[in-house]
Amino acid sequence: MYDLYLLDYNFKKTQLVEDYDSLVWTERYSTSGEFELDVKDYYLLSQRLSQYKYLSFSESRQIMQIESANVSTESPDGRIVKLTGNSLETFLNQRNTAEGSTQAAGVAEIITSSPAGIIDYLVNEYCVNTSTAGAVNVIPGLSILPANVYPPASTAAVSLSLTRGPLYDLIASIAAQYGLGFVIGADANPLGFQVYTGIDRTDKTNPQLYMEYSADANNFSPTSYLESIQNFKNHARVLGAKTGTDVYAPGVDATVSGFDRRTIVVQNSEIGADTDNPTTIAEDRAQLAQLGYQTLADINNRYTHMTDGEIDQKNWNKVSYGLGDLVMVKDLLGNRTKCQITESVWSVDGTGRKLTPTFTAI
Repeated sequence: MYDLYLLDYNFKKTQLVEDYDSLVWTERYSTSGEFELDVKDYYLLSQRLSQYKYLSFSESRQIMQIESANVSTESPDGRIVKLTGNSLETFLNQRNTAEGSTQAAGVAEIITSSPAGIIDYLVNEYCVNTSTAGAVNVIPGLSILPANVYPPASTAAVSLSLTRGPLYDLIASIAAQYGLGFVIGADANPLGFQVYTGIDRTDKTNPQLYMEYSADANNFSPTSYLESIQNFKNHARVLGAKTGTDVYAPGVDATVSGFDRRTIVVQNSEIGADTDNPTTIAEDRAQLAQLGYQTLADINNRYTHMTDGEIDQKNWNKVSYGLGDLVMVKDLLGNRTKCQITESVWSVDGTGRKLTPTFTAI
């Protein structure tokens, strides 16, 4: 078993969960994670679900929030409670960039910084800084940790014209666009938000870092392979109240045509519609362009090339990786591909323990 702890409202470990039937703990690089835990019902005695809302796991820096409990009497060992919930990053959906801002309603907020700096600014502006977020919107105990960003992620300054909406959606779209991960973990006192990237382990000339996952290397058993262009889009036509603009996915030229040109139309009638705070065409197009980039960066609009598989328990001591790392993977078709580790699933049940990473082609 792994060490699994109940946490109190101050995110302090209060109790080791010693006797659980099964656990599935999923963490992801640039989106939130979730968990599913089956325990005996005595963990809910004295209303413990309301007293202990959070879980930490020895193999992860993420913290999960217990959001539901489903009690079943079908187990021969007594009542079993299935606890489920999501990682703390999803709480950012409870904060909206239309609230607690010094910007006037209807006026785009244009921020110039590195992509990681922009994400840090947004979290600080709407979740940490009392003077801008307002005391009621501050997430208790949250601090901004220095970004841990390495190439190939962009560290150059960019200017983004931000569309109002749920904070999580905005952060996730920027992270996907620039290849960044983000996490709220127990890395500070008590919580720390950090933007980060993985390490490039694809250079064979650096044997200390190089990592290849394959059956040949006896460290990985591929179980599924998915490649799809079903929902792939490389061009967005974005329309506002007064004007429109075209944006293209990274590496795609504006001359892309024919069957290679895959377009999505995005409409936002609010951009440029506020007559009390009129904007210029240039300002509207900057805001529309950012909305287009966010749309193309959405995982549902991207080319999909993923390999799933299991790392055998006897090889765990040979495996060293972090979410976001770039590694080489040999898939079920025998192809070696440079991939990023975008998901990691730890599972425990009566049959043993499993570690299942997901590799997404770069």
